[in-house]
Amino acid sequence: MNLNAFTVKAQEAIQQSLQEAIQRNHNVIEPAHILKGITDVDHHVWPFLFKKMQVQPEKIEAINERILNQIPKVTGSNTQLSAAGQEVLIKAQGASKQLKDEFAAIEHLLLGLHMVKSPVQQFLIDSGISEKSLQSAITELHQGERVTSATQEEQYQAL
Repeated sequence: MNLNAFTVKAQEAIQQSLQEAIQRNHNVIEPAHILKGITDVDHHVWPFLFKKMQVQPEKIEAINERILNQIPKVTGSNTQLSAAGQEVLIKAQGASKQLKDEFAAIEHLLLGLHMVKSPVQQFLIDSGISEKSLQSAITELHQGERVTSATQEEQYQAL
């Protein structure tokens, strides 16, 4: 997997997910860690998208924290992507290509999280977030533009 295919902000979120897993003594990076990475490093795109779907960002953070707290702690091993975590990144890249974007951004990571079977996917669905509503919110975010820059998130109009 080529991390250069992701925007700088998405790369920061992925790196933060690794740090989150290490700090919690988790030996795998699960989708919940990726969502935590997103919520930690991005303060514009994901809240905009969830508010557009009429979901409170605070609710998402609280439920994700509960999921993270349920992951078993393991000491003395290397931290790596779980199969689901890897699938999220692959699906995010696929979503960016489907939208004809040149880079996978924060919003593509969210699409990936919605597509991969995990506790995160389930609570997104239970919160009323459909793939269609997420796609619609992303369309509004992009305002007809494509993700053509590694720093695209900085270029979105004021959210």
